[in-house]
Amino acid sequence: FLIFTLPLSSFSAEILQINSPDTLTIGDNNRSYTIHIACIEVEPSKESIALKWLKKELPRRTKVNLKPIGSNEGVLVANVIKIKSKTDIGKSMFLEGIGEFSCFN
Repeated sequence: FLIFTLPLSSFSAEILQINSPDTLTIGDNNRSYTIHIACIEVEPSKESIALKWLKKELPRRTKVNLKPIGSNEGVLVANVIKIKSKTDIGKSMFLEGIGEFSCFN
């Protein structure tokens, strides 16, 4: 009976580190995961711009939701969505002209 009357707590993932223009480390409780941002390809000439933009948009401890679409060499590939604004980071990077959209579904 007690299980049904206590509210369930939920934990969202949060940004721990920006590794590259398309790779993040996120944390969920005691675990951390490497995430490749889905559907975005950043040209080498725009990498520094992309890193600055990501650090501004996703400061450490920003809460995010993930929508996994697959994996590549053991790294989860997912759409990364900021919880407060519901902004898809990959689409935002494309709209800002930082990267090329690479998913066509």
